[in-house]
Amino acid sequence: MIMEYLRANPGAHMRQIARDLGMSLGSLRWHLSVLERRGLVKERRKGNMTEFYPAEVALKYYQNSSSQGTS
Repeated sequence: MIMEYLRANPGAHMRQIARDLGMSLGSLRWHLSVLERRGLVKERRKGNMTEFYPAEVALKYYQNSSSQGTS
C-alpha cells in the first residue's frame, strides 16, 4: 500500500501520506523506516520537510532537482 502510494506520488511528505492512507504518523514512520532499511524507499530532507521516494525513482528526482537551481 505505501509503495504503491509512493510510486503514484513520489516526493510526498509524511503527513500527506498518513492522511491519504488513513494511517497514524507513528505507524507510518515505522513502516517507512522498515522499507528504507530494506532499500525500497529513500527519504530526502528539503527544508523542514522530508520527502519520500521509491528507491527505483529516487535518483531521477534527485538529479532533476539538483539541475534546477542548486548553483
